[in-house]
Amino acid sequence: MNYTVDFVVTQDWVNGFEGAIALTNTSALALEDWTLEFTADFEITSLWDARIVSRNGDRYTIEFADYNPDLSPGETITFGFIGIPGSTGITSPTDFSLNGNPLGENNAPSLFVADAEITEGDSGITYLNFLVTLDRASTDVVTVDFETVNGTALAGEDYSAQSGTLSFAVGETSKTVQVAIDGDTQVEPDETLQLRLSNASGAAIADAQGTGTITNDDTNVGSVLSSVLTGQSGQSDVFSFTWNWGSNTTIENFDPTEDTIDLRPFWFPSTNEFTIQDTGNGSVLIDIPSNNQTVTIADITADRLIIGENLLYQPDNNGGGTLPPSENSFELVGYEDAQGDALQITLDRGVSSLTLNFDGDASDLRLSTNNGAVIEATLNPLGDGTSEILLDGLDAGRASLQIENVATGEVRFVGVRIRNEDGTLPNASDYVTVGSVSEDSAADLNFWQDFGEGLANKRVDSRYIYLNGGPLNNPFNPDPSTPIGWRSWGDGNRVRSYIEESMKLGMTPTFVWYNIPDGGESYTTNLLHIQSNDYMRGYFEDLKFALDEIVTVAGDETVSTILEPDFLGYLAQNSGSLPQDISAQTSAIYELGILDSSVDPLFDNSVRGLVQAINYTISKYAPNVEFGWQFNLWASPAGGFTNVGIPGKGIVHLTETLGFEEGKQAIIDEAVAIADYYKQAGVLSYGADFISIDKYGLDGAAASAGAAADPQDSIWFWNHDLWKNYLLLVETLHAETDKPVTLWQLPVGRINGSQAENPYSPDGVFPDLLNVATQYEDSAGTFFFGDTFIVDDPERLDYFSQNRWQDTGVSVEGNVITWAPNFEDVAVAGVDNVLFGAGVGISTDGVGDPPTDGYWWISQVQEYYASLNTQLPSF
Repeated sequence: MNYTVDFVVTQDWVNGFEGAIALTNTSALALEDWTLEFTADFEITSLWDARIVSRNGDRYTIEFADYNPDLSPGETITFGFIGIPGSTGITSPTDFSLNGNPLGENNAPSLFVADAEITEGDSGITYLNFLVTLDRASTDVVTVDFETVNGTALAGEDYSAQSGTLSFAVGETSKTVQVAIDGDTQVEPDETLQLRLSNASGAAIADAQGTGTITNDDTNVGSVLSSVLTGQSGQSDVFSFTWNWGSNTTIENFDPTEDTIDLRPFWFPSTNEFTIQDTGNGSVLIDIPSNNQTVTIADITADRLIIGENLLYQPDNNGGGTLPPSENSFELVGYEDAQGDALQITLDRGVSSLTLNFDGDASDLRLSTNNGAVIEATLNPLGDGTSEILLDGLDAGRASLQIENVATGEVRFVGVRIRNEDGTLPNASDYVTVGSVSEDSAADLNFWQDFGEGLANKRVDSRYIYLNGGPLNNPFNPDPSTPIGWRSWGDGNRVRSYIEESMKLGMTPTFVWYNIPDGGESYTTNLLHIQSNDYMRGYFEDLKFALDEIVTVAGDETVSTILEPDFLGYLAQNSGSLPQDISAQTSAIYELGILDSSVDPLFDNSVRGLVQAINYTISKYAPNVEFGWQFNLWASPAGGFTNVGIPGKGIVHLTETLGFEEGKQAIIDEAVAIADYYKQAGVLSYGADFISIDKYGLDGAAASAGAAADPQDSIWFWNHDLWKNYLLLVETLHAETDKPVTLWQLPVGRINGSQAENPYSPDGVFPDLLNVATQYEDSAGTFFFGDTFIVDDPERLDYFSQNRWQDTGVSVEGNVITWAPNFEDVAVAGVDNVLFGAGVGISTDGVGDPPTDGYWWISQVQEYYASLNTQLPSF
């Protein structure tokens, strides 16, 4: 058969990996309704751009998604997945069969790059050697490009960047890339960088990325604290410390039957970032393998806490105790919470006077904010360790006040809410708000806390994170001794920390509640779960737990929640039944006592009853939570509810298959039918605040091979007309539901050739994205924020110049295209909130330290705020 299959590992971590399989039609005939079978010793836990039909032992059967059923001559379809390696590591799938016919081996050899490791050394240069190999000799010359990419190791500081092309002569099977490593005596964690392969000729890239580890060999110097916190043995004390590096953090005389310790980090606690272990000899070992992390330890009832050689905690006989001055030298009088630091203060418009106690030189203090449209702060030293902060509430809204001791580097962030003129909280905006995906990782928090001037600021209105992975008590967990899902990642810490950090930053915390699926999602998986009483008991337990945590931590602060992405979309697409006719174990919520049928409404055991029960429970227990259900572009049965014949590329492409005007009307009609299905599911019931819809989790150029070179033939790399079609669909959903719309998980990538000003580069220019993992193009940012971009390729120029909507914001002069910002049209469509963010690991990321998009997205967000006639921060 004239088809090739290529397997590539796009990301590799300790216990899993992200992979992709590309299927290419090299024949002259189209292939319809493709189905691919193969044998693999890894386990696929989630998959996109295709569907799992079955798995029998090691044998997988995968079929097309609704939008890519056919494989045209010369076309490549790529589907991605998350996998768990087998006992021998990650190995390539074998024994491929396409539509029942065995496929021969790919004639091209495969390229691999191995991981590498080197001890740093105290001085001079050592070399990290990456071995690049072919799995077999080739009869032709093979070439492949390579480049180093920063991880935690930085080019110019830790190593010398390398890039170039490797050439394998006929019969040659291995090459080595040497990367020079700079030795130093700094105590630091092991650092990593990557070597990436791309643009292979004469071979297929099977493993595109190798990780190089620079092993630290310097001595641990322990904690940076110079003071000892004293407290009462057997009492609960709370404090923070900053840990430079390493393990060997011991609580002495610890009795696990009487004493407790709760380690709560300010970053997302994945299983490899810290551990607490009872050594069995009266001590507890805390392993914190991260550099320069601030960690909160709460509920200490041990006798002594020692970090390295430094005594940090020792009880006295008086009880209580104060925090070391070096760690808590800022005190806003009258605004302390249980930990001694206010997360957020709420003030009226106009000038308020705040008293700041500071044991130091007031001239060392610096005040700044990430939202100069809401607050302006000035400092008035009063002497005797006291200063006055004059905080001018300029307009209703949220902001963050940063207090910095420039002499020591100590920084504190306090969220500020300015009330509306009528005294109510600022829960609505007169503009379309913007937010981003964000973890509580050090990289993401460092990003947001880096307030800057003008376009280099980091203001957004909200940030979102996932509460996903299924319930803690999951009857389908194959290993009950190892819990899965969001509650197993530090239990309530994920919720608590996220709300606290968001409040301090002046951002609305948003959760994506995604727990009807667990490790992977599909129509059959979701149906299995909602029809399992045990699964739904665990589900409702966790929902109530999350709501209780939100209310406890957030108080009257607004928290937003997007409910169960894809769940109703799968039902609309595959079930052939109305939501009220699909069974679900809603009764589990009454069995748990969360709802009481003698007091609360009795919701039936159907999908509609389930949706209504979820809505009612949120409204009952967490009135501060604004919530809405997620809609899907692909939430239509085969052919569409209206039998319009939705093309394989999806509903927004109807103008390409039916003609422009007929296609627009078909989009409206199908959107009306989609909205009706969701309404019958009960999504608008019991106080739902909004509806939500995404685009796609991957950037357009990443979604299919060749999309960057030929966007006209792509599914997701949209031109201006397709984005206008998207807004037409959104506007119809808004009209049919009478709810504002939150656009969620919009890609961060941009169209290359951007002429936007780069405030982070001396030359003011944004480099092109490379269209490799984490650096893919998309047109979402270009459409929403507007841009002028240069296009040299004639086919791309023609495609991105198209303007059948006759939008006055689109102009073309030679090879220079301008798209004006589209937020006015977005607002007309009923959208009041737009959330951007990488949907999967290989997507372009606009957040991080540094973000993989090179700061283009965040600088355009600041440009958008400036266009609202708001004041950008200046210091």
